[in-house]
Amino acid sequence: MISSLLSLMIPATIQATEVGIRELPCPFGEGTVRVYAKLSANRLGGWDSDLASYSVGGQWRKYAISTCPSSLYSFPSEGGPSDQLGDESYRQELQALLEQAMVDFGESPPIWERYEIAIRILKLEDNIEPIRIARLYLDAAWTARDEAVDVYRGLEGPEMAWSLLEAGKAELKKPALDVPTKKILHHNLARVAHRGGFLALRDQHIEAFSSLGDLSDAEQEVLARFRRMTTEVEPLYLAQAARHLEAHLAATPEGNLSSWAHYVLGDIARRAGQTNAARSHFQAAIDSRYTDPPTRNLAEWLLDRL
Repeated sequence: MISSLLSLMIPATIQATEVGIRELPCPFGEGTVRVYAKLSANRLGGWDSDLASYSVGGQWRKYAISTCPSSLYSFPSEGGPSDQLGDESYRQELQALLEQAMVDFGESPPIWERYEIAIRILKLEDNIEPIRIARLYLDAAWTARDEAVDVYRGLEGPEMAWSLLEAGKAELKKPALDVPTKKILHHNLARVAHRGGFLALRDQHIEAFSSLGDLSDAEQEVLARFRRMTTEVEPLYLAQAARHLEAHLAATPEGNLSSWAHYVLGDIARRAGQTNAARSHFQAAIDSRYTDPPTRNLAEWLLDRL
């Protein structure tokens, strides 16, 4: 088990996600924009309690938004730019939005902020379904998570995460562990705990890593990035995803997407410490006839641990 937890530090690079790139004229602004296309991917990096999935060798969600550097005009890479760009009133609204985005995010925003810009632009159009916006906010949140946790090949959901955390607890009690090994274990267990949505355990391990002291510059950078991504950036986008999932449920209380929305809302609430809301949404997912058996079993497992 200790070798497995230590190997979390080894990046997996085989069977990588492949992305195609085209340089096209910016639809709104000067110069060119890189438009990406997903050529291949895999699910070998496992998945998290809120159903975020991982490819070994890079995540498509990092490329799923294309942005014009000159204007920050942003759009889903697979969906393309708006078909309303020929409308003058739309262009005026868009220009004002992008000027504000430059103020809000600067000239080179990270990927999660480029998702936010793309979402703001999409909302200029009529009849954008809340579920579409919710999915984009989830992807934005998960790009921030990627910065903190990276890939652990084969980490399949919160039950496996819990098993690893229990095994890690036993490993850390062994007296022969030196400080560098303890640092690696605590850091990796914090990553596992975050992916499983066990945030109290995550914080315990990250604080234990920090308290071991004598941190190198690289270790301090890892620690600062982990804390910022997991406690500041990611929760903002998960909260926005939750708001739009609730809007979807208000309009469409039944169906496959709605049972999925209840489950994801349950886990977002669990991660935010909103236990009553988590119970309500997990129970709704369990009760829905549209919920597939694996998701129902997972909701029951998480509900038992609230």
